[in-house]
Amino acid sequence: MVQRDFFSFCTSLRLIELKAIGLLSKVKHFAENDLVYLSGDEGDQLYIITRGAVELLPQNSRPGSATTYLSRGDIFGETSALMAIPRNHAARACAALSVQCFSRQEFPELIQRVPSFFLFLSEKLIPLPSEPQACAKTQTACPSDSEGTPSALHARALLAEAHRGAMRGTKSPTRMHHFSFVPSFRFLGG
Repeated sequence: MVQRDFFSFCTSLRLIELKAIGLLSKVKHFAENDLVYLSGDEGDQLYIITRGAVELLPQNSRPGSATTYLSRGDIFGETSALMAIPRNHAARACAALSVQCFSRQEFPELIQRVPSFFLFLSEKLIPLPSEPQACAKTQTACPSDSEGTPSALHARALLAEAHRGAMRGTKSPTRMHHFSFVPSFRFLGG
């Protein structure tokens, strides 16, 4: 599967879908060194960088530890927003920063109006391993997302299920309206 950034994804959308993304999100601007959020904050929004750069600062980081920097087209804050869990890192603007901000409250309508957005998001979370059962048995061997959460496989499975339901014209599953971690990989097949 070819990885594409948010802007490439947007070129594949119909005009009505682009308008829905604009209506169901907002643009936020941050000055250099502004905090986007702190570790422990409620994960109620995910962000896509449209301009600038952000530094992810893990909680309990030690001086000299590796730092993650993200730039235009990158997504951050996704796991906390999708799974309704507190942030496990802080995000700080490294330069003037503009982000497209998607609120968890808007996810149900966004899934109905632009189901391909959640497919795109699931592609960005983590690539599926070639053998999901092996990964499910040894979660520590699974790749993690930008927030370092192995449970992103579960979120990706839920997103894929919601996308399939939206494509069939059915309502999204109830569990999509409030993500909560359930340590189960039953959606990944038998």
